[in-house]
Amino acid sequence: MSIRVPLIMENIYIRTGLCAHTFQLSGHIRPSQPWDQLASFGVLIYWPREFGWLRLYAMADAGSGGTNIPFQDSTAGLDRVCQDHAARREQVAPGKFLSNYRFLASSLPQMNRVFLTVEVDTDDEGFHNQVQQLGAADKQEYTHPIRLLIFDGKQFGRYIQQEGELSLILKPCTPLPRYEGVLTIDLGNTSTTAVTQDLRDQTYLSTSLKTVPLEEGRSSGGEAQPLVSAVRIDRIISFGANIEGQRRFPSLPTDERAGAIRFVAGERAVTNLSAGDVGVVLGAKQLLSTQPLFRPASSEGADWTAMRQEEPTFSLLTEHERAPGVIQRETIEMLHRVPGELLFSYVYQQFRRAQKGWPDDVVLTYPTTYSPRELLQLQKAAALGWLRAMGLPQSDQNASLDTGGDGTLQELGSRVRQWLQNPDTPCPLIGLALDEATAAAFYYLYRRVFDLHGGLVRFRYLYPNGIHMLLVDVGGGTTDIALVRAVSPVQEQHNLYVEILNRSGLRRFGGDAMTREICRLLKAKVQGLIRRVRQMPNTPPPLPAQLPAGQARQIVEGYITRLRDADPKDELVPTRFDPNRMDEDNLQRRTCFHGLWRLAEEIKRRLSESAKDSRGRSVRLRDLDPSLLRADTSPLMAGILRNIPQQVQNTLINQIADTTISRSEVDPLLRDHLERLVQQCNRLIMDQMDKDLETGVGIDWVILSGNGSLYPLCREVLEERLCVPYVQQKLYCEEQNLKYAVAKGATLARMVERVPRTLQIRFNSRLCDLLPFDVGYHDMRTGRHRVLFTAMTSYRQLESQAQEVDLRSVTSGEAGWEGGQQLGRVFNLERRFPGEEEHRWEPYLSYEFKDPLSGRIEISYVSAEGFFRVMDRETGAIGQMRVMTAEDSRPVAMGGDI
Repeated sequence: MSIRVPLIMENIYIRTGLCAHTFQLSGHIRPSQPWDQLASFGVLIYWPREFGWLRLYAMADAGSGGTNIPFQDSTAGLDRVCQDHAARREQVAPGKFLSNYRFLASSLPQMNRVFLTVEVDTDDEGFHNQVQQLGAADKQEYTHPIRLLIFDGKQFGRYIQQEGELSLILKPCTPLPRYEGVLTIDLGNTSTTAVTQDLRDQTYLSTSLKTVPLEEGRSSGGEAQPLVSAVRIDRIISFGANIEGQRRFPSLPTDERAGAIRFVAGERAVTNLSAGDVGVVLGAKQLLSTQPLFRPASSEGADWTAMRQEEPTFSLLTEHERAPGVIQRETIEMLHRVPGELLFSYVYQQFRRAQKGWPDDVVLTYPTTYSPRELLQLQKAAALGWLRAMGLPQSDQNASLDTGGDGTLQELGSRVRQWLQNPDTPCPLIGLALDEATAAAFYYLYRRVFDLHGGLVRFRYLYPNGIHMLLVDVGGGTTDIALVRAVSPVQEQHNLYVEILNRSGLRRFGGDAMTREICRLLKAKVQGLIRRVRQMPNTPPPLPAQLPAGQARQIVEGYITRLRDADPKDELVPTRFDPNRMDEDNLQRRTCFHGLWRLAEEIKRRLSESAKDSRGRSVRLRDLDPSLLRADTSPLMAGILRNIPQQVQNTLINQIADTTISRSEVDPLLRDHLERLVQQCNRLIMDQMDKDLETGVGIDWVILSGNGSLYPLCREVLEERLCVPYVQQKLYCEEQNLKYAVAKGATLARMVERVPRTLQIRFNSRLCDLLPFDVGYHDMRTGRHRVLFTAMTSYRQLESQAQEVDLRSVTSGEAGWEGGQQLGRVFNLERRFPGEEEHRWEPYLSYEFKDPLSGRIEISYVSAEGFFRVMDRETGAIGQMRVMTAEDSRPVAMGGDI
């Protein structure tokens, strides 16, 4: 072989995802003597098909720019190149060449410049096997020859060829080293962020925090863009296992393999969807918080005292590869944790690519009102996602699937698997789990204390009695409120204490709820346009340009309701679907809804940008990304036009493009939620004042955080209605950190624990160990609720605080009790978050007994079950529990009711 060209790729590590490099080969690909006078020639670059981990792409020119010369990768393309050079395909690619090799073919001039892109999938099992077989890790180099053939049968009147080799050299081709630092993941319902800090960096500076790029090709101003919290599951692979009935995932040992599920995460999961893209899942975080299903332990269900918990599932239509090459669409029964696990897995993969190391110290953040059970489900998903991303088995039963590699990584993997079996001890992977309110408060406090000259000494001088912060974190699915105190006591000059005095929130309001309201309004406007274009009777008039302030919500809601009622079958804008059905009509409706949701998200983003200088600004659909309004790229438009006569389609498309959504129309739909939020803040402050009459509680800082707070009405309602003097001067809303404040604060908090300092910052890192709401029942005797268990009480204390209730006095009063009267078989517990009004109690848990209750019952908290238990004191019977808060964990975008 007279042609040899080395292709060296540095920083190639095992399991770092797809690594690519483009080589510029100027004058390298040309024949040598005696054929160096060829004016032009055919080129064939080929490599084994069995190397599925390797992909090549090429483009060429004449050496000084000009017209691009393409390379062909099809049989027809190879035939054209052979024909151009008077060669037969059998001469260039004899025998079983086409079945054994992938190739690139082109016709090049003598002076040429080839741009060859090499892609290596380092996660591929075939790549791992090649590296192990050749002992590349020991050599810290893997070499693989890519064959080259130069040929021609025209210039010299006979067929000639010359072989060569492109030597692909991958270095060091070893397992990734451990990352010396912290990785924090803030899994959100709408968007997800990740922040890292190296232990060898200036860990005392918040400016040394680095955001991890999660969305490919999306960055601005040096700060990585948050990841869209969307997953599209494209295929489940069963590796030939014999499966009867409906497939459940995961359920097979091979389901723990990294390649057992093919998925796309982020913006790509929801971009340019077609009717065939049905595996989209939104709201993964809320699915993780779903309450378990409680089933009788015995098949007959006779023993109601023995209950078992089952992880809930949802139905998803996607491709199922039952055996190699046997692929069909099926409805898969998917565990609720899987989408969250996949998002975590994706974040770990992107982190490895960016940092060239694997994380062993992970920090998680969680909503401030999470219970220990909900936090545990989040931690399990994070641990399982880590094992999947690292290519490690997820259970000890499948430890034989471990293909070897880094001993340190395997040892940690084994400990994580043991923890998953017995999660009573801290997870060895997760160094800290911090609630979002504490994390955000920690970040802003750290910035305003330690990033400024003077540090803690300055803070002690300015605030000798400490400060009080009100933090409002408007996330994607929930909104958290926290009243925080930070103080450095006089007698402890080297300590700063950060304490959550009280917390509350809205479990069903956040950025997704805002998007939902925009969806409803936009859909109604499009329905009205369709009715007018088709000249349908009884079409409601459009919304007036000016809405009366006192009647705006009533007018907009009435407009949406009338158009919804006028289309009872939902045929004009078909976005309502049954989440549990996977027939063709429901699938089309589901993808149509995803198009509507994506359009509404973009409108919300534009309104949040343009409304800073005026409350009357609006967004015209024509000014958005054109792909959102084209039938070939938007499933929404495809669904709308499906039933529209061809002759009026262009008219309708133009009218839809000219549709505007204004803040004056959206704000009335959101104001009640935000005013309720501010009322909770006010009562939270007042309640704390009542508890601390001596010193009083004056709010020094009001922190607005979370991506949802970008919508301007959030800040406006706070400024209008929050009972804090000089609130405009005390309100801080750093737009560049609205989403990253939580992840950055949690990273700083973990570094405070890991790195020795000249002072101590003490904070409660286990807020989930405190009951987030009051638990009680309605007493018909007084017409009020009786509180049995108070918010902010530790669950450990609850175990010793069993409460007894005499239902005879509750239902009818002691004097009216008749011995023969039956009380019924159901008892209900309700909950109320701190700061809520007295009448804001809502259903929490319901208990059903086989027989009528005798009168006296005992309510106790059982930590092993993670719930309250209700027992009839006289019979010893235990009520069968039913969780009444399913709405908390149902993603807004998965309900199918818009």
